[in-house]
Amino acid sequence: IHAVEEWPEPENRKQLQRFLGFANFYRKFIRGFSTIAATLHRLTSTCQPFTWNSEVEQAFLELKTQFTFAPVLTLPDPCRQFVVEVDASDKGVGDVLSQRGATDNRLHPCTFFS
Repeated sequence: IHAVEEWPEPENRKQLQRFLGFANFYRKFIRGFSTIAATLHRLTSTCQPFTWNSEVEQAFLELKTQFTFAPVLTLPDPCRQFVVEVDASDKGVGDVLSQRGATDNRLHPCTFFS
């Protein structure tokens, strides 16, 4: 967690791509990952100048925060019913695969897709 908290603000495309490579590996743990990361992904395009602005900064900090406070995932139980929740916008699509807890009947995430 400390390494993510201390990750420096990228100064160029290559550094941003390195951060996004790390982030993409763990995307299933972050609800709404594609929506949060969309701004950062646009900045990796060589068709536009690399300009770090407040919108990009906010997305970068939000991803770092999400990595330090990610929810605990539940191991899926193939004998129990799954619940799929889907959300979409013009920036991304995300969904959660959950199951109800055996003792508390609350939905617990098994994985996130984004």
